[in-house]
Amino acid sequence: MSNQETLENGNGGTPESAAEITLNFEPQTEQELMEYAKWLKTREHQSVIKLRWFLGRKIDESGDSVYGQDTAGRIAEEVGYSKSTVHKSLKFAKGYSDEQLASLLNGPFSLSWRDIAQNLSVPPENFLRTYHDSEDLEQF
Repeated sequence: MSNQETLENGNGGTPESAAEITLNFEPQTEQELMEYAKWLKTREHQSVIKLRWFLGRKIDESGDSVYGQDTAGRIAEEVGYSKSTVHKSLKFAKGYSDEQLASLLNGPFSLSWRDIAQNLSVPPENFLRTYHDSEDLEQF
């Protein structure tokens, strides 16, 4: 099994949880360390994307009708996000289904929240098609 396969599927001592990330995984070579750093960066991107989608989904489901006016603005103020980030999270959640989110998280390379947020005006189907047709972020 290659190091990349090990990192992706969590076998062979690769971290599967935050506790394991800091306690158990010990790269043996510089190359393993580099792959580990890339793996961590991908997990970071995925976590932020999931967080923003989930936040937007919950605002959309409950939002102003339950909590009153400007729920997104009050959330932004309370947790230290910009209003723009919260509104983009809402737009992201409204535009992307569960399946489309999974497609973003399991694509050919890691996308950041910024990559997604800058392209929210692009229909999700077009964004996903271009993403999956690209070999890397530079080509994307």
